Amino acid sequence: MRALLLPWLFACALLTPLSAQVTLVPGSGCLHAFPPTVVGSPSLGQSFAVVAPPCRSMLGGRAFVLLGVPASPVNLGFVGCGMLCTLVLRPLDLVSDAWRVTIPNDPSLVGVCVRVQAGCVERHLLRSCVRLSPALDVCIMR
Repeated sequence: MRALLLPWLFACALLTPLSAQVTLVPGSGCLHAFPPTVVGSPSLGQSFAVVAPPCRSMLGGRAFVLLGVPASPVNLGFVGCGMLCTLVLRPLDLVSDAWRVTIPNDPSLVGVCVRVQAGCVERHLLRSCVRLSPALDVCIMR
């Protein structure tokens, strides 16, 4: 049942438009990787979350979310799960599975932005690799 539910949830997530405060970073992540799921709105006094998509490997893996600032694209090369796998942030923090935050009701935070990129360390028969999702720019609004 769970195996059938996950693809349906991701299809719904892909059809859900991102808010003006959350924008997809073009050319980021690995080719054909699912974007992270966004829950809530990055607005003052609101709860907000970015959830990593599940790992694709049948042998399991470990999902993570990177928080950081924009940086020049870095291709992961053979470390990535595929030829085109691009990191587009300078990591400041690493969390497991999801980044959840309640944004304080502080007007000085309006306009503050963070870049978020999820990923998975996947295990395959011959090696492990990193699959990165497309990155998101998240900006706090009123």
